[in-house]
Parts: sequence; C-alpha cells; structure tokens
Amino acid sequence: MRALQWLKAAVASLALVATSHAQNVLQNPSFESEGAEAFGWTTFGNVFRERVIPVTGEYSIKLFGNFTGDVNYSGLTQVVPAAGGQEWTIGITGTNASFDAMQGGNRGLIKIEFLSAGGEVLGSSETDVVTAATPVDQRVEASVSTAAPGGTTQARLIILFEQQADGLGGAAFFDDFTASILGVGPVVVANHSFESSGGGVIAGWNYFGNAARTTLAPRTGAANLTLTTGTTSGVFQEFAALPGSQWQGSVWSIISTANSPMLLPDYVVMNIEWRDEVNNLLSFETVLVADGFSPADEYREAQISGTAPEGTRHVRFVLLYYSSSGGGSLQIDDASFENTFSPPPPPPSENLLNNAGFELALGFDFANPSNWNGFFGGPPGTFLQAFNNTGATPRSESQALVTTIRGSETVLGHNAFTGHVQIVTGLTAGRAYELAVWARANPGINNGAEFRVEWQTAGGAEVGRFNMPIQSMLTGEYQRFSFTETAPPGTARAAIVMAVQSFLNNGAAADTSVAWDDAFFGAAAPSCVPDYNGDGALDPDDLADYIACYFTAPPCSRADVNDDGNADPDDLSDFIAAYFAGC
Repeated sequence: MRALQWLKAAVASLALVATSHAQNVLQNPSFESEGAEAFGWTTFGNVFRERVIPVTGEYSIKLFGNFTGDVNYSGLTQVVPAAGGQEWTIGITGTNASFDAMQGGNRGLIKIEFLSAGGEVLGSSETDVVTAATPVDQRVEASVSTAAPGGTTQARLIILFEQQADGLGGAAFFDDFTASILGVGPVVVANHSFESSGGGVIAGWNYFGNAARTTLAPRTGAANLTLTTGTTSGVFQEFAALPGSQWQGSVWSIISTANSPMLLPDYVVMNIEWRDEVNNLLSFETVLVADGFSPADEYREAQISGTAPEGTRHVRFVLLYYSSSGGGSLQIDDASFENTFSPPPPPPSENLLNNAGFELALGFDFANPSNWNGFFGGPPGTFLQAFNNTGATPRSESQALVTTIRGSETVLGHNAFTGHVQIVTGLTAGRAYELAVWARANPGINNGAEFRVEWQTAGGAEVGRFNMPIQSMLTGEYQRFSFTETAPPGTARAAIVMAVQSFLNNGAAADTSVAWDDAFFGAAAPSCVPDYNGDGALDPDDLADYIACYFTAPPCSRADVNDDGNADPDDLSDFIAAYFAGC
C-alpha cells in the first residue's frame, strides 16, 4: 500500500512538472539593470555592458577574448530551477559590428546546460549566434530548443565568446536573451507590436518579401508591421511544441485609405504551421486576416487556434501576404501567440538521433546538422548513392537509407566513399553510449561497410572515435549491429556515421550496397534496471522517469522491463518491485 501511495505521488509530481511554464525565467535579460556589468548574471573574462547597438532599451552586452595564446572564453551565466522532461527554448539577438568585427574562428554563442542536484552536467545544447561569417551590422536572431534529461534540477544559461589560440580579435554584441519552458501559458512573441527595428530588420521576426517595420497608423506604440503587394511577403516566429499541445494566436490589422490600401484579389492570412524534428512542414491552420472586402480605416482583430498533430516538435506563427493582380498594403499590430494546453512531456529522450528510421527527408547541404546529411567522394564515373527513396525494402515503416558504390568495366570505382552523418549534441564525457543500427546487404558486398561514432568537443574538434566494420557479417536479412563506448574527456557532441567505402578493393569493380534502418544512439542501459536515468543513484527521479515512459502513448521501449515484447502492468509491477528492492 505504501508503494502504491508513493506511485500516486510520483504521478502527481509528473503532472505538476508537465504544466509548469515561465514566460522568461531570466533576471535582467536585456542588461538594463544597473549595479554591475550584468546585474543578475555571473560573468568571467571580458564582459562589458555598453550603450552600443541595443535591440531594446539602452544597453547591450559586449564580449571578446582574453588573448591568452590558447583557446579561451568570456561569458555570462545564470542558473535557474529546472526539471527532467521539460522542453526548453533559449534565444538571443546578436550583432557582428563593423567597428569591431569578428575574426578567424572566433564565435559568439548561447548554450543551456542541465544540472543534477550535485551539479553534474547531464546534457547541453548550444548554437552559434555571431561568427566572422555573420554579415556586419545586421541583427541576427538565434535560438535552440531541447528537453531536460532525467535527474535535472537546474538549468545553467550561458552567453559565451570563444576565442581561438591564434588570438585574432573582434567582439560579439548581444541583447534580449530569452529562456522559456514549454507549458501552459503565454508565449512571449518577441517584438509583438513591432516597436523595435533591430537596425533595419524587424527585430525578433524572420521576414521575407515586402515586409517592413513602419510608423503608418500604429494601433499602439509608435510602430507597426506593413506588408506590401508585389510578391508573397511575410513574417514568422518559431517555438518548441509537443504533439497534442493547443495554441492560439491573434493580430490586429487595418486597411488604411491614407496608406496605399490593399485591393482585391490580394489578401493576408495568419497561419499556425506544425513542423517535425527536422523542421519539415506536417500541416497547418489558416485564417483570413484581411482582403479587399474588409472595412477600411479601423483596426480589426483576427484569431486562430489549433492542436499540434503527431510528430510535431516545432510550431511556427506566420503572417503572410499573397500578392496577385491587386495592390496596396496592410498594416498589422499587436500580435500574440499562446500555448493554452500541453500534454505531459515525453520521458527523457532515449534515442538521441533525429529521423532515426530515415522516414523523413535527408539533408545534403549540412544546413541542419541535427538531421542526416549525405557525403560522397570517388573517381568520376563511379555510381554513388546515399538516399532513402530508392524503393529498397525497409525493416520497418516505409523507407530505409541505401548507400551504394558501383563501378564498371571502364571505371572500377576504387577509393570511393558515400554515407550519411548526423551531429548529436548535449553529450557528457565519461558516460557510456550505445550506437546501434539494423543493416543488410542490398544485395552485394565486395568492399567496406561501417558505422561509427566520432566524439567531438563543443567546437567540433575530434577527441576520439570508434568504427565498426560490418561488411563480413552482412547477409540479405536485416541484423542489428551495436557497440557501447564511453565518451572520452572533452566530449560535448558526436558525429554518427553510416557509410560504405571501396578502399578494400581486390582489383574487381566495386559493387557494394547496404540498406540501413532504425538507428539508435543514446545512453547505454544501466546495469541496475531501476536506475532508470543511469546516474548511479537510485532515487525518486528514476521512478518518475520510468512512469513517464510507461504512460507515454505508446509506451517507450524501455517500459518493457521483462523483455516480453509488451509494455503492460506486469512491467510496471516488476519495475516498482525492483525499485524498492534496490540494487
């Protein structure tokens, strides 16, 4: 009975975590508070609060290197409460100023680290904001969304400048850091009434076509958004989202007869776009904001709502002007976007790979390194293939990745390679990880086939690797291949590779093709089963994480404690019994 009472308490605590929300959990996010270089932040290195190119208010924060002759860092941190399973989004606006432009490999970035009660870093995610490649004097918005792993009690939010050992100069300027937890409550739409220009850019919004911040009859404040005829134009903002979450948005618009009013057949819509883990569009909701029939010279509100479908990982709030043979413009002001309901968050991610079954579109330009990206190389005339739409029989669902090298009588195809790679961030040095994949010959193998993990620092420098050749073990049937390795010191991320190569040729023309499916990369299963999060401590976090896994629809794979192929009440009983028995 006591165990059952504890179980109910654990479920209740999970529900509490699932509904928690903070609009912006930071102190002094735009560095306006006096009292220190960055009041509310812990700083190190060269960090200065200055009246230079702010986005909002009067101040921004400037970071630059320490010129030590080694790779070095300057930065700011804030530590705030967090819990395992929460979905976090952090964002910031950065500038590469022409009067102190970034040089060489220096970079300005933001990062979130999830900490245990003992201060151990359980996982992290980061994104570059300002580098030498960033156009000068332009505002750049950057954000990253990620889930807190099991055992998390705090999140460390970081703004960082990394200077390389060559000591080249430059500075990164930042303003308006945001950090929010996915859950019920308002979402802070950056620059919701378009008051901030961001130095000529509509600050906080992604924009395209004839979209501009103007002062043409604003509803509130001194500015608004104007969308003008001539081409399809619009603005959008994007947030982390879960399947089943409910969202609503609104905007106010006016057709002003004094400001080139919009004419038929032009019209403006407001959309909610549901997007998957690699940002492919799943579906969308749409409502009309205004057209040529709308009354003139009065602000009118449009509203939209929707529920995120299965597979959703991001939601995009969009305002879109469709230009045809009409003319004119529409003024828009006071946008809002709100998450009105979120289901319980998923358990801590078991599989750290995105698109693990190769069912979604693959990348080939490395624009999204968190998806699979193809690579090729070899003598001209060699047939090289690394696609998921070949029609090859998959192990599950509808597609598999196929990698092929094929020569001919005239071009033997030796010394060629092809495959796919995905970058996984948020890893912890010293932790054991498993890499696994199902593979088969498709149909021939006369050269190399391999999969591997390349351990890397946060900056992408390799600190170790493990490669598993499988060409001699492949048959015409799918088999599961796997290995477990411990991340070496310095590890913060890994490159996961599936590839074939023809460096092992015996003189015959290359003819090697492998079908890959259902890849997995994640923390190795703990030897103590009830130590669910593998942190070496048997505590309530483990029970809460398992319960979240068990009650996910459908249950995640680790809910099957007794390995009978089903997640059912027997597994729940077995886990609870093992938990109270200890290890």
